[in-house]
Amino acid sequence: MGKKTTFKGFSSTAIHAGHKQDPNYAHQTPIYATSTYVYDNAEQGMRRFSGEEQGYIYSRWGNPIFTEAEEKIAALETIGLKDSTGEPLLVKGMADVSAELLEKNNLTGDDIAWLVPHQANKRIIDATASRMGLNPEKVMLNIERFGNTTAATIGLCLWEWKHEINKGDLIVLAAFGGGFTWGATLIKWEY
Repeated sequence: MGKKTTFKGFSSTAIHAGHKQDPNYAHQTPIYATSTYVYDNAEQGMRRFSGEEQGYIYSRWGNPIFTEAEEKIAALETIGLKDSTGEPLLVKGMADVSAELLEKNNLTGDDIAWLVPHQANKRIIDATASRMGLNPEKVMLNIERFGNTTAATIGLCLWEWKHEINKGDLIVLAAFGGGFTWGATLIKWEY
């Protein structure tokens, strides 16, 4: 199983994408309870939670059931969905609509105090900030602590960063759903 397989169509990708050989040679992804794992010592647990070491941890991170499902969904979302540069549309969509929002309002990245992006994936967040001409310091992030909190990401970021926001700040809220829809809005903070 050492060679990398490229899947040709929707059906093959739906069945095979994301599957990796289980260390115990299970043919199907085993179902592991996510409530408790035993570590050799506290340092091993710390390495796993910080991402320095691969392995199962308490939560959905590193659990093969969720990892395989996430990789399968990501593979399915990108089948044939690339623009002329080869960039997956789910990465490009949120970035393009955010940049267009600035353009239609005669603004630049310098005018924006904060970007509050959907916290699905750091690559998409970075692409959006870059396309808008924003410095990384102007991007509200919490993905490293909470992961993708789906519909709660923007509200959670605003709540967490509320003490950093000043009255009159222009803020761009940007999100996408299912990889196929995206949107952005411009707000002026009034608190």
